[in-house]
Amino acid sequence: MGVSESKVLGRGPDGTVKVAPWVSERYPNAFFFEVDGGGMSRTVSDGSMVLIDPDTVPQNGSIVAVELEDGEPYLRRLFRGQGTLMLVADGYEAREDMVLEGPEADSVLILGTAVWYQSNGEL
Repeated sequence: MGVSESKVLGRGPDGTVKVAPWVSERYPNAFFFEVDGGGMSRTVSDGSMVLIDPDTVPQNGSIVAVELEDGEPYLRRLFRGQGTLMLVADGYEAREDMVLEGPEADSVLILGTAVWYQSNGEL
């Protein structure tokens, strides 16, 4: 699932998200994640399209797309400690941080790091 190439930013008439050529050149293996929910609403609003790059290594505080054992994808801020992984929401609604340790932390599939996003509306 690659990034479509275009000089026009935004969603095209066929529903695809188009990005500037430099974006697709810099992140050739990236894919889009459509935000569904308010877990990251302070940073990325519901309905926005976030470009996730599986080749960019996340740092503490990076926004990442992850898949947990339940098979559901989540967009969260990642923090690693010694043997601990925290996935932190950054939304206006109160949500508990996901604190995972040991084998539970190892079972988290990090799909990639957020490197760009297209807002769902006007800023």
